[in-house]
Parts: sequence; C-alpha cells; structure tokens
Amino acid sequence: QLSDEDYESIKLKCIEYLEDKNEKSEISIGNFSLKRIRAYFRELKKIIFSEKTETGKSINTKDLEQKLKEKNEEIEILVQMIKGKNISLPKLENEIGHKKSNNSNKWALIPKVSSDFDPKNEPQKCFEHFCEFWPASKKLNENKRALQQKYNLAKNVGSRVNAARSKINYLKKSIEQIRREKALDNLHNENCDLDDAEVVMLKNDIENEKVVYKEGFQELRDLKDEIERMQQFIENSRKKIENDFDEWFGSISGESDSKC
Repeated sequence: QLSDEDYESIKLKCIEYLEDKNEKSEISIGNFSLKRIRAYFRELKKIIFSEKTETGKSINTKDLEQKLKEKNEEIEILVQMIKGKNISLPKLENEIGHKKSNNSNKWALIPKVSSDFDPKNEPQKCFEHFCEFWPASKKLNENKRALQQKYNLAKNVGSRVNAARSKINYLKKSIEQIRREKALDNLHNENCDLDDAEVVMLKNDIENEKVVYKEGFQELRDLKDEIERMQQFIENSRKKIENDFDEWFGSISGESDSKC
C-alpha cells in the first residue's frame, strides 16, 4: 500500500522528469512493484492532461491514450520478466511543457503589466506579476510545500528515534541495577540466576525498542536523501524561473521602448 508521502514523491519525480530536457533521462522508481509503476503512469497522464489544458493547446486524446496504453502493456511484460528487480522507465516521446513555442505566444499566459508603471523602473513588481501567472512558479510553490512536509516528517521521525534510544539506555541501566542488587543479596549462592522474570521482560522491551530505533533510523536516511534531492530540484526550478523572467522582462522592456 502506497502512503501519501509515496504519492507526493511520485508526483515530484514525474514533474522533475518532464522538466528535464535531456532525452536520455529516466525516472528512478526504486523498489519494483506493479502498483508503484501504475501510480507513476497515472501521475504522468494527469500532468499531461493538466498541462495541455493550462496552455490552451488542443488535446489529441486518442493518440495520447493509445501511447499510454502501449506503455502500460510494456510494463505488464516487464512485470513478468524482471519481477523483484529495480527498473527505470524510458523517457516518453510525447512529453509536454518542453517544446519551445514561438515567440508570438510563448508568454501568452502572462497578462500585460499595468500601464500605471514603467516595467524598466520597477522590476520587482514585474517579477511578482510574472510569478503570479507563470505555471512553473505555481509548481515551485507546491514543491516547497512538499519539502516542508518532508521536514516535518523528518522531525517527527527523529523524535521517535531519540525516544527509542533513550529508552534503550534506561532499560539497560535498569537491568544492571537489578543484577547488582541480586548479586549483593546472593553473595554466597554461586548458582543464583541474576536474570529473573523481571530482567527477561526488560530485555524483551529493549529488543522491541531496537526495532523501533532501526526502522526510524532507516526512514531518516531515506528522508535525508529525498530532502536533498528535492532541495536541488527546487533550486534548479528557481534558477529556471529567473531565466524565464529575464527573457520575458526583456521582451516587455523592448515593447515599452518601441512605444516611446
């Protein structure tokens, strides 16, 4: 069963994959399962339709659905061939959002700035205006929120790990104390068993806490890798938005000059 965090991670990886212009890039799925692969394709399909709708481009649903159907059939074959192994998906041919549109409609989603100010004199207002309507900015904010959720999750897991470690130390000290007391009470009894029922119970508690600690520690390691990847992706997205803004700002500044 995939968790909400798994679905959020899948969504982020799909966005990152579609925004990567390298034709040889792949999606790293990780632990192989048919449910996880289908989740990736559902998310890709959702992004494709939403992007097409946002940009106002026509949707050839029949061709798109046929391609997705073919990809799903390929996955079904892979399930039989490499079950239990890690795989990566080949890059989809008809990815959206990366084909350069011509200059006449590239910035069609950005309304013209107010005539109350000169764009060249107030670039900050222009940047805020640009980010309000540019789709990549909205995705960046979504990714920031997802990253914050990962931070909060890591904080909670870290607290759980620290609590388990503290309890293990406490239980160990309790066992040592009980053994010392029993040893003093039975100085002349060499056959005395220092590990009575109470000690055995404490040992079992330690083993249970060790399981909690190990699972939490591994979860923290996974979260650390995912957070670092998300941070890098967000930084790359921020740079891309800045580059897009510079290009857009240059175009409206040129229009402003031509009107003078």
